[in-house]
Amino acid sequence: MKKLSLFMAVIILSALFSVPANAVYNVDTKIKEINGVKFTYSVIDNKYVEIRHGEGFIPAEIEGYPVTMIGPYAYMMYLDEEYKDFGGSWVIPDTVTHIDNYAFKDNKNIYSIKIPASVTYIEEGAFYGCENLKKIELPPTIRTICKSTFQNCRKLKKATLGSEVRIIEDNAFFNCRNLAEINFNKYLNSLGTRAFYNCTSLKSLDFSKCICLDIVGKEALGYYDEKTIILGYYNYKKKITAKKVKDFTITATPNYYEGVKAYAFRNNFNFISNAESETNDLGNCSAGNTLKLKIDGKKLNDYSTKNNKIIKITKKGKIIALQKGKAKVKVTLSNGKKYSGIFTVKTNPKLIINGSTLSAKKTYTIKKGDSLNVKISGKAKAIKNKYVHNSIAKITSDTNDSFIKIKGLKIGTTTVKIKVNGVKKLTAKVKVS
Repeated sequence: MKKLSLFMAVIILSALFSVPANAVYNVDTKIKEINGVKFTYSVIDNKYVEIRHGEGFIPAEIEGYPVTMIGPYAYMMYLDEEYKDFGGSWVIPDTVTHIDNYAFKDNKNIYSIKIPASVTYIEEGAFYGCENLKKIELPPTIRTICKSTFQNCRKLKKATLGSEVRIIEDNAFFNCRNLAEINFNKYLNSLGTRAFYNCTSLKSLDFSKCICLDIVGKEALGYYDEKTIILGYYNYKKKITAKKVKDFTITATPNYYEGVKAYAFRNNFNFISNAESETNDLGNCSAGNTLKLKIDGKKLNDYSTKNNKIIKITKKGKIIALQKGKAKVKVTLSNGKKYSGIFTVKTNPKLIINGSTLSAKKTYTIKKGDSLNVKISGKAKAIKNKYVHNSIAKITSDTNDSFIKIKGLKIGTTTVKIKVNGVKKLTAKVKVS
């Protein structure tokens, strides 16, 4: 091995004399060569090992002691000529439980890294500046993604978060410009300031699975750094101009979205309510009713639904309730925001005779030449009825009537059929005597 640079020597010396908050004080510091690599490490309390400096790989044990901690700056590299290139695919052994502050800072040799479920703590800036890291998968043992953990991982494309992540702290994924795919679990509670700042490949984020996300920090989503101005040579300052991503879309579920919804509306981002599991989000009415909706007091500009047997939406934006059920509706507000939710139709159309609902199993008797008076409850005015009758009994009313007459033509028993609102088929069994 070639001599370490003066800068790295300072880092290692500072690490040797630092004691993590959770470490005990019986520390024995040693240097050992493993497979041609010199490791600086500490045996803590004669039980386990913390690596203070290493290169290329992480051993599971040293001198019979399990490696449980990767210390601060332990694998920090700038890829100078004096460092070896060990290939880029790293495996953290399942003896490790703790990855300390900036443990892999600026290590450009890491292209992929496997983190086992034994790891319960990944401290601030652990993978800061790992420019070649393309994919990361966190185990379910991780509950907090600390500050700047993946900041400046510019080639990171996909991040799979563990099922127990509660908090994503400030700058956690700052400047991950290629990050285009990330998942969120139901326990996520807060996003820190600029958590996904300058993630220019992220055009939308889906929080539909989150049931308690309430805190969203400033510029956490949908922002990027327009330009950076460096002033001076020593003690320079950076002036960052924040610019919002055009048409950035946030999706969340009703009743659990107040924090992220407020953030979206405050920043004029698209907000889509994923309401598939909810009721009465956009309102409700009985079959046959027609109404025009408003969301947050604003008129709607455009509607669409795939549940066109439950409701019909006119070009003028009116909803016509057809039959009982729930329909997912997507709308566009007059200001261009997109929104979606569930509209509920509470009742079905039905036939009523003498104040009682007609029974499809009962036979109704009329005399030849007379008529049976039937009311259609829940008929939409704009949609005509369709009738199926025959030579025994015939519906003589106009197709747009809500009160119809079934006239007996000749002796016999038959069934007449009425299609209401274009979707609901109703029948009446008639005996002509």
